[in-house]
Amino acid sequence: MRIPVVFDAKKYIWFEPPAVGDQVRWQLWWTEEWNRYWAGLRPGWRLTTELRASSRAPKTYLDPDSPAGTVIKQSAIAICGDLRAKYVAPIPIPDSLTMSGALTVNATEKRRPARAPDAPEMDPETITVGTVTGLQVVSVLHDWGAVDRHGWSGFEPIAGNEWFYDVVRAPARLHHYRPSDPDSSAVRNEVLLVDLDVSDASG
Repeated sequence: MRIPVVFDAKKYIWFEPPAVGDQVRWQLWWTEEWNRYWAGLRPGWRLTTELRASSRAPKTYLDPDSPAGTVIKQSAIAICGDLRAKYVAPIPIPDSLTMSGALTVNATEKRRPARAPDAPEMDPETITVGTVTGLQVVSVLHDWGAVDRHGWSGFEPIAGNEWFYDVVRAPARLHHYRPSDPDSSAVRNEVLLVDLDVSDASG
């Protein structure tokens, strides 16, 4: 099965990006926000996974929708074949999770030597093994979100405004730049979009 994975500019600082054909061991992460943020990258992509609690203790998170202003959630693992993705789940943890949009890289084995001390550690519970089958540099338009969430709007990707460029090897760095319209608050940021081939549950 093919998983769309975002390798962003921050991860470029810490980790070496892949080339087509590389076999990788990555820690991946998914949240409901990635559905909204990355909806324009692989429209229609959906994957339903099994969901299990990780060994980590539950944590308290801020939640404006909760009467108490906080909610307790459990670190969980989304599983499908060789895919293992981190997910912060409500309690009780659902039996399954349907992911869409794209996953994001949280950590890899190929650290940049100069930044290795600052890079996140790999979590053994959430390591995905796969093969890179495609790479695209995507220029993504970011602007203030149209959805007002609890009195504020985030600066986020605007789906439908992506520019895609196929590459065999990742560029040395990702760029960001402001469009020429002086009245616009929008900025274009590049991400590396990886097609990661992962064995499904049937092998």
